[in-house]
This record gives sequence, structure tokens and C-alpha cells, in this order.
Amino acid sequence: MKKNNAPKKGNKPLENALLTILKQNPNTPLNYKQIAALLGISNTNNKTLLPKILDQLEKRNAVKKVQRGKYLVVQNNLYFEGIIDVTPKGRGFVRVDNLPTEIEIKPYNLKTAFKGDRVEVYCYPRKRNGHYEGEIIKV
Repeated sequence: MKKNNAPKKGNKPLENALLTILKQNPNTPLNYKQIAALLGISNTNNKTLLPKILDQLEKRNAVKKVQRGKYLVVQNNLYFEGIIDVTPKGRGFVRVDNLPTEIEIKPYNLKTAFKGDRVEVYCYPRKRNGHYEGEIIKV
């Protein structure tokens, strides 16, 4: 039976931290050891997870391998800034000047944003019900 070496689903915080490090260094290719040092990871279990997470991110086109073992974040135009409006049911809608429709934010993706806040939004590359969907990155 083939051994499954894929990282577990509970590594979302490590994945987000990894992407944050790569976004802070957009023009510098980094290997997993450099990323581990920047994240302050000394645990060997987490260090061995980093290459597997990087491979998963490469399959999802979030990062690209530029050299053997060195990765860069993929720059895309899916980040927007706008003003959020929150409905009484807890859903948010971000008005962005560049888009014809608002970006819908589910309640669990609102973070700490309130009505009228200026927020940075990651827009998922799909449409649903005539609205773009996204999540709050920064308030």
C-alpha cells in the first residue's frame, strides 16, 4: 500500500504563515530552510512539513518553483481594497472601485471588520450568485 505523505488538514496556520513570508519577500526565491528560519521553526516535524506544504501550494498555483527547492509567491490581481458593509445577519459586502459588483464575505471570513472599515480583501477566483466571494486579509 502506498504511503500517504500529504500534510494534514490542520496545517492551515502554518500554510498562511508560509504564504505571508513569501509575500513579504516577493522577489527573493526562498527554500524551506530559509522559510523555517524566518518563521522561527526549530521543531524538525514542522520543518519536514514545509516542503510538503510548498508542493501542495505549487499544485494550487499559489507558489511557483523557480529553482530546485526554491519558491516564489505567485503575484495575482485577486487582492482588493475597499469599504465593508455588514448586514444584520453577519455577511459582509465590500465595495471596490475596480469591480462591477461587490465582493461577498461570509461571517466566518470577516475577521474583526465592522461596518464602514477600510479592508484588504482576497477575492476567490469564482463567482457565486452574481457576487464575487472573498475573505478579509487586513482591517
